[in-house]
Amino acid sequence: MLLIALKLFLALSLITLSLWLWRLAGSWQDRGRIPTEWVESVNPKPVSTTQRGAKPFLLWQRAMGVLFFIFAFLLFLSIIFQLAGDV
Repeated sequence: MLLIALKLFLALSLITLSLWLWRLAGSWQDRGRIPTEWVESVNPKPVSTTQRGAKPFLLWQRAMGVLFFIFAFLLFLSIIFQLAGDV
């Protein structure tokens, strides 16, 4: 039972993380810039979404959100199979 609770907690955490990443990428795309806190350089400045490399970054962030969601779905399937017993 403890393992099921742990899987449920991990699945909910992954769903929360995936939604956060997806919404963050969406808000950056709507605003048209990536904030300074997320830019890694010697002298960080906000990056416009029209600059080179910004679109793949936003796409990558959304892809990570989808990947986390898939892992959460697999954890939910694992819980269902564990509750159903040996199939």
